[in-house]
Amino acid sequence: MNENHELDLDILAPKPPGVTVGGARYKLLTADQISLADAARARQITRRVTAITKDITDSDEDPDPEAVQRLEQSADELLALIVPSMPEEVRRGLSLPQRHALMRFFQEETSKVGLAFPEIS
Repeated sequence: MNENHELDLDILAPKPPGVTVGGARYKLLTADQISLADAARARQITRRVTAITKDITDSDEDPDPEAVQRLEQSADELLALIVPSMPEEVRRGLSLPQRHALMRFFQEETSKVGLAFPEIS
């Protein structure tokens, strides 16, 4: 109870996973909300993101602009799948490190319930 002698049960209920951008909160799909087909697609995209990231980071040269573009497109594709309520302009406004953090967050949340996704490094 608070000082107004009122019990607010909403603050006791755990919030579903989500991400806040610019003050707006977007719900992250949980393992029980993602279809098997979308989960398979998410795994495929995650593997692609991991492979492209590895190619970029293993190279001693400046990143290939095409590889960076493929990485951005793949990241956007995955985010559209796992945070469908986030508008496209918001997704595309995220930096690569922000997208990476969101993909890792999804990976961590799904691993809590036993869904395995390829490691995003």
